[in-house]
Amino acid sequence: MNLTPPSLEASLNEDNAVAPTNNSTPEPSVQSHSFTKSPPECPPENLQVSEVSIPSKLIVQNDNLRKQLKKVKRQNQELMKKLKEEHSKAERYRKKCERKIEQKPARTISEKFHSRAAKKLSSERKKRVEAFLQLDENSILLPGKKDTIGRKDKKQRRILTSTLQDLHKVFNDKSDKLHRMSYRQFTRYKPFYITQPKSCDRNKK
Repeated sequence: MNLTPPSLEASLNEDNAVAPTNNSTPEPSVQSHSFTKSPPECPPENLQVSEVSIPSKLIVQNDNLRKQLKKVKRQNQELMKKLKEEHSKAERYRKKCERKIEQKPARTISEKFHSRAAKKLSSERKKRVEAFLQLDENSILLPGKKDTIGRKDKKQRRILTSTLQDLHKVFNDKSDKLHRMSYRQFTRYKPFYITQPKSCDRNKK
């Protein structure tokens, strides 16, 4: 008698039927699985390319910005040097103006008039001294052609008959109080062609 239930027999028959099919074709199933897994390896390469390209652009931009920053710094240094030079020039000019203001204060109308009168008086004194020294009793004219003096304005030489100290005293005695002067002024107003006698001029008198 067959005591096994019909459900067990059916399950055994199904296992026996499936087993030979699995043993007969093991290789094709493995190859099919290998083909399905290989294609997904490509996307990571594309991802790597995109990740490298973005930082390279940033590096280039960073280098350009650094170069621009160095250029701006150099320009800033040059401008600061020029600014310091201009400040120093302005400071020197200010000090110069202050010194001039301290030395030469602003003149009033009376002071200007006084300066004009002083110039007129000095010109009159100079003319008087020239006329006094050109007198024959105070100086002698040398007649020789070589007895000239001066480069642009050549004039005939005249030699003094006495010393300048004595002539100064005589001049102050004869002139009024307004036209009297010191010995220094008297020598300053003396013409250049009236000189002291030399040793070679003694025979020419």
